[in-house]
Amino acid sequence: MNNDDLYPQPQRWTEFDKREFPEQRWRIQGLVPVEGFCILAAPSGEKKTWIAMAIAKNVADGTDFLNNAEFKTTPSNVLYVDQEMPQTELQRRGRLLGLNKSSKAIWVLNHGVVNLNETLQVDQLLAFIEENEIGVVIVDTLRAIAGGLDENKAEEVRAFFNQFKELKDKGVSVIFLDHCRKPQQYEGKKPKKEQLFASQDKLASVEVLMMVKSESGSNDIFVYPLKNRSGLERKPFKVCMREDDNTLSLVYDGDIEDDLNKKEEAKDMILEVLGDGGQTTTELIVLAKAQRNIGEKNVREALKELVIDGAITEGRKGRANYYQLGAADQQNNTDRTNELPSDLFGSA
Repeated sequence: MNNDDLYPQPQRWTEFDKREFPEQRWRIQGLVPVEGFCILAAPSGEKKTWIAMAIAKNVADGTDFLNNAEFKTTPSNVLYVDQEMPQTELQRRGRLLGLNKSSKAIWVLNHGVVNLNETLQVDQLLAFIEENEIGVVIVDTLRAIAGGLDENKAEEVRAFFNQFKELKDKGVSVIFLDHCRKPQQYEGKKPKKEQLFASQDKLASVEVLMMVKSESGSNDIFVYPLKNRSGLERKPFKVCMREDDNTLSLVYDGDIEDDLNKKEEAKDMILEVLGDGGQTTTELIVLAKAQRNIGEKNVREALKELVIDGAITEGRKGRANYYQLGAADQQNNTDRTNELPSDLFGSA
């Protein structure tokens, strides 16, 4: 055996360019690629599991995701690996969503200890995926199955994801549900990539990142696509949970309005800028227009809401209104601590 058999060898571009690959294929059009990894992230209790189980149902059925014709699916068998919920709760949710009526097989791994940082278990899982022609694997959650993975060590994070790289080449989509920290008040309400634990290394390992936000007690879920290596990032959109006669459905409820999105973006920018010191209204309006193309109306509305929320304080500087971070946010801005996720019953 020579070294060519042991190690990957460079290839001339002219030879590589002759290879033919299929056009970009989607498991869910514009959201989940056939060949790729996806992270679906939110703090505990913000309904990311409901979104993931809806993905399982729609893919297994071959029906439009969220009953939206824009989100066409390519049907396949699904494996749902759950290490978060009791079996009774997983079954309850599956029955509400109608998983038992799907045309393709949905497999569930919800018992025993799953450690996908252990080579033997990974090999067994890969063999099961191939044997049963699984097209989508949903892992709930990354932290629960990662076997003590140190998310602060870049090499460990890369090695973990590399274990499953062969699935990409076999046309298997892998969706990892992941906890992230809740936003601090100075960060605004719109989810950000930086709220992922070990965000840089995880982002480098996946094709798609979607972050989910939902208020406690609300039936509305907001989905923010924040990375899409396989295409253009889609606008954020709203999902509504509808329950009727012991059934539950998740349906697309339109894109998040541009004005609302811009106002939230204005809040983010204002809090970020005020972290470096106070600014007048005019200064903030000029910065918002120059840096993010946000109009005056959205800046003024964002300032008003931030003052009401206590995130910033309003004073005077000469004849101009002058804004600074609130006292609590100034402390947060110098002492940022990651918040460990805490499960909320029935709403993950």
